[in-house]
Amino acid sequence: MADLRMIRQHEIIHPDLQQATVVIVGLGMLGSWVAESLSRIAYRVHGWDFDDVGPENLGTQAYSESNLDQSKANALADNLIGLPFYAQPWKFLGDLTPEALCILPGERVIVISCVDSFANRKIVAEWAQKYAETYIYTRAAGTVGVV
Repeated sequence: MADLRMIRQHEIIHPDLQQATVVIVGLGMLGSWVAESLSRIAYRVHGWDFDDVGPENLGTQAYSESNLDQSKANALADNLIGLPFYAQPWKFLGDLTPEALCILPGERVIVISCVDSFANRKIVAEWAQKYAETYIYTRAAGTVGVV
């Protein structure tokens, strides 16, 4: 039987995604919604963001007033209790190893960059080049690239 999170969609979700670990860096306007969606279908999702939820985030991001002043990563984890979302409430650094995230050798890793600065996109892209099978970068203007 399919995982209960996917009971209705199990025939349209690729089995590889159901076994993938997804690393999402940046949990703002795009990343918060991507994390919420993928936490319902991926094996494990690690969400990175060192920023706090402010009033300006409530209209476009997956947070509510009850999340104000929490770190975005921890707030999202609170909203996704029971789903395989792991909050990483600090800055993503390029020296992180997959083992630090309990990623096993040979495990499929998908990295999604939702950060808003070129310098941070570069750090995420370089890490993904070393450790990920798939790298997706996004920008608020709607640009999406898959490498």
